[in-house]
Formats: sequence, C-alpha cells, structure tokens
Amino acid sequence: MVEVSSSTAGWGGLALLLFITTFGPYAGVYLSLYLSSFLLGGLTVIFIYGKVISEKFMESCEQCSLPPASHGIKMVAASMKPEEKAQKWDRRLTGSSSIDDPLQQVLQYALRDYVQCWYYELSDEESFLTEIRQIAQRALVTLSNRCKDVDWQPYLTTRLVDDFASHLRVYRKALHKLEEEEEEDDEDEEEEEEEEEPQPQHTSVLQKIVGAFFDVEVELEKEICRDMVCTSDDNERGTRLLFEMDFQLNILREDGPFSQ
Repeated sequence: MVEVSSSTAGWGGLALLLFITTFGPYAGVYLSLYLSSFLLGGLTVIFIYGKVISEKFMESCEQCSLPPASHGIKMVAASMKPEEKAQKWDRRLTGSSSIDDPLQQVLQYALRDYVQCWYYELSDEESFLTEIRQIAQRALVTLSNRCKDVDWQPYLTTRLVDDFASHLRVYRKALHKLEEEEEEDDEDEEEEEEEEEPQPQHTSVLQKIVGAFFDVEVELEKEICRDMVCTSDDNERGTRLLFEMDFQLNILREDGPFSQ
C-alpha cells in the first residue's frame, strides 16, 4: 500500500515537473482561467438561447387568456357572486309579427351602423346599447299606439280631401285675381315689364302669385293665414323647431295630449 502511494506520488510529481518545464510556472493559472472562461461562456450561451426560446413561446401564447385566480374559499366566493341575468325585453312593437320582425331588423341594423361602429371603440359595456334599444322600441310602441288612436277613415276620405280641394280652390282664385289685375294695367306698365330681363320678371310673377294666394286665403278662411310661416325661412325654421320640441316632449308621455 505504501509502495503504491509512493509510486503514485512519484509519477504525479514527475508529471507536474514536466508540465512546469514544458509550459512554464504560470501554466496552472492560465489553465484555471481557461476553464472558468469556458464554463462562464457556456452558461451565457445557454441563458441567451433559453431567453430567445421563451420569448417566442410567450409571443405564441399572447392570444391565450388564463382564467383569473380564485380568491377565498371557492364555495363562499361562488355563493357571494351575483347571478348574471340574461337581458330580456319585449320585442312587440305594433302587435303584428309580420310588421314587428322587419322593424326589429331595421332597428338592429341602425344600431349596428350608427352606434356600435364607434361605441365599441370606447367601451365594451352593453348596458348603454341596451338602453338605446329600449328607448327606440318604447318610442316605436308609443307611436304605434298613437297611430291606432287616430280615426284614419274620416281623415283620409274627408279632411285630407277637403284640405287639398280648398288649396286648389285658393290657388285658382289667386290666378284669376292676377289675370284681372293684369287686364287692368296700363300699356306703359306692360311695355316696362317687356323690357325687363326674364329672370326678374319671373321672380316678380312668383311673388305676385304668393301674395295673391295668401290674400285669397285670408278672404276664405277669415281667421287663418300662413304667410308669416311660409314666406320666411327664419319663421319656418322656428316653427319646425317648436314642433319638434313639442313632439319629443309629448310623444313618450303616457299622459300626454297624444294619449287622449
């Protein structure tokens, strides 16, 4: 045993002596630096390669959504979680399925083309769209009920026909009145009108017809004349705005004047 150890020590010492005489006294230091650099470079390559692989894997999993972690005891959390109720609303609008179904489709397309196209860029909350749909349906239902309350037969057969006939009667009398006034004009006035350009002459004729029309209307109706509204753009715009405000305020009221 002693001989083996002494021989091993001898051969080891001989190898060390040969190594020092061959590579110099600093060869051991260089060898340790080489080995440590090799190990450090290998670990660096493994780290960089693993990082690249993990980044590619995470990019491929970006669309995957992990379920949220549950907080607290599962049974207690489930019992405290509010129940999500399905949104239900009455789809009846006019009471006729052949009319309600196309109206529902038109309403759905209107919401899709004019509301959802910009709203989903701001929020995913569905309550706003639901409220708009319910308001539109309520307006259609109320309008349908108001139309049902109207007695259409006497209006279409009597009142509408009388209004149209009275309008034609007033217009014909206005033209007849203008013809009589033109016959009474002097020849000098007729020559001056012929010398004028056609466009101003046409405009003056229209103004005369409009004035004569409303004069005859006052003579026939006695208390009604619509010239202030029909001949002024500002008055017509104000009347339209007033009517729209009254319509919006009363059309959705159950106790409004349209419900009587």
